[in-house]
Amino acid sequence: MKLSELDDLCKSLNILYAYGSFTEPISPPHLIGTIVDTDNFSADNKVYYKNCNFRLELTTTKKDLNLEKKIETELLKDVYWNKTENRIEDEGVYNISYFFYIEEE
Repeated sequence: MKLSELDDLCKSLNILYAYGSFTEPISPPHLIGTIVDTDNFSADNKVYYKNCNFRLELTTTKKDLNLEKKIETELLKDVYWNKTENRIEDEGVYNISYFFYIEEE
């Protein structure tokens, strides 16, 4: 998957998405993506292929297994991913983080 494709995929699934952060406060559920670091392929002291370790965070007000399944089977269907889950008590939300490689253009 390419970074430029992620926004379109989220729109097609009707899930609000932003890279980095939203410009205005927004209520859950939503997705925020960020590049964690890179794992580029290089040779001859040049980068030939840009590969980024990406984190896609799903924020919800309640545990939503159906939305998670939709993200995993439709949005990330062609991607090998791992995930973690946290409950942020003081904000009253769940945060599911998906980690996968994404191609930077």
